[in-house]
Amino acid sequence: MTASFSSLKEPTNRIVKQTLDSVLGNVSYSPKEVQNWVDTVSQAILDKMQDLSDGFKYVVTATILQRSNAGFHLSTTCYWDYNHDGSVTFRWENKSMHAIVTVLGIAI
Repeated sequence: MTASFSSLKEPTNRIVKQTLDSVLGNVSYSPKEVQNWVDTVSQAILDKMQDLSDGFKYVVTATILQRSNAGFHLSTTCYWDYNHDGSVTFRWENKSMHAIVTVLGIAI
């Protein structure tokens, strides 16, 4: 029987928060560094998710934005099995930037 991603939501939120705190916690926004940060955050979360449970295929997206008064809207939609698959979206910020990470877990 395939596991349900809903049982992984709490540990997934912890993984994402710890990763963002570790990578971005002590830095200020720098356009030259954004691509490196996005790659580092995404790969670290993906590796930790695979260690957490190998019963899923994972998709990790990371967006980093400089703090400003501009609006930002994000939407993800999927066709999947609601009994087994799922997602977590996590918003993180510091004084100079916002980060939004989405983790999709698709049962194998």
